[in-house]
Amino acid sequence: MIGRAVSRRKDEFSTGRHLARAALSRLGCPVTALGMGKFRQPLWPEGTTGSISHDGGYCIAAAQHIKSGVAGIGLDLIDIPGRTSRMAEIAPLFLADEKELAAVNVISSLIMPELLVFSLKEAILKAMAGQLDRFIDLREIQLHGQTATKVRLAGELVPMRLSAEQIGPILVTLAIRLR
Repeated sequence: MIGRAVSRRKDEFSTGRHLARAALSRLGCPVTALGMGKFRQPLWPEGTTGSISHDGGYCIAAAQHIKSGVAGIGLDLIDIPGRTSRMAEIAPLFLADEKELAAVNVISSLIMPELLVFSLKEAILKAMAGQLDRFIDLREIQLHGQTATKVRLAGELVPMRLSAEQIGPILVTLAIRLR
C-alpha cells in the first residue's frame, strides 16, 4: 500500500489508520484493517463514514455512523509553518476563482486565505470520497457565498457544512456532507 513512501510518511499513514480503527472501535464496530480505494481513500465499514489526515508528524482521525442527515465527513490537518511559504505560489493549482479567498474569510479571518481554501477543499474531497468515481481537480470545487458554505462541484450545488480551527501551529478543517 505505501511501499515507496519515506519512513515519516509510513509512520503517519500507520498512525492515521490506527486512530481510525480506534475511532471505529468506540462506535462499537469490529476492529479490522481499512481497505484502500482506487483514489487511496480509506474504505470505511458499511454504515459508517470517517476521515484520516496527517501532516508534519501530526495525525487525526474521526469516524461516525452514517446518520439520516450526514452522507460523509472529511478532515484535513495542516502543519501551518511547513505550508505557508508556498501557498500563494501554488494557489492557481487549487483556486477556482479569486472570490474564494474572500468567501473563506467568514470562516476565519485569522488563517491565510489560500491555506484555508486548500485545506477546506481537501476536507470536502474526503467528505465526498465514498461517492466519487473519478479524480477531482481541486479547481472543480468552488467555495462561494457570504458564508462560504455553498460548495459547487462541477457546477452542481453540494450541501456541506464547513468549519476550521487553528490549534497552535496546526490547522484543522472539517467538511460534513449533508444529504
